[in-house]
Amino acid sequence: MGRNTLNVPVSPIEMTSLEEWRKIIDVNLMGVVHGVHFFVPRMLAQGGRGAVVNLGSKEGITTPPGNAAYSVAKAGVKVLTEQLAHGLRAEAGDKVTAHLLVPGYTWTPMNAAQKPAGATMPDGRPTPTGLEVPRWISLKSSHVRARQGPGLDYPILWEYRAA
Repeated sequence: MGRNTLNVPVSPIEMTSLEEWRKIIDVNLMGVVHGVHFFVPRMLAQGGRGAVVNLGSKEGITTPPGNAAYSVAKAGVKVLTEQLAHGLRAEAGDKVTAHLLVPGYTWTPMNAAQKPAGATMPDGRPTPTGLEVPRWISLKSSHVRARQGPGLDYPILWEYRAA
């Protein structure tokens, strides 16, 4: 649901302040928790089919050194999604499901400093440096729109409006 990523300092656990930990956990884990609490009851009440797709990270699975708070937050998203899938299966059968999306490594403004010079995408094109990550799902206070691609010129795939 949109971007749920905060710039992550690369430092040992003892060098990351409690304030930085709180910000990283609030954005990367609690943002997902809030989304689940807002959308899942409404999805279940509709009685139709639906899917919750939470954005994970390989760092939440492999937990490499250097970004402990981010790894903890993304591991939490993985566990939350697994637990949500179990709960939804028991409550809604296969009508509403939960899934964890773990994209391949992506160069974003958050990790641009580590990008090697001349890095390319799999098809050989240069990677976009310093560009915003496209948001394909727009969140507003009263509704959500999912588009086929980034930008307003792409068709709306589905829309949800709060009652």
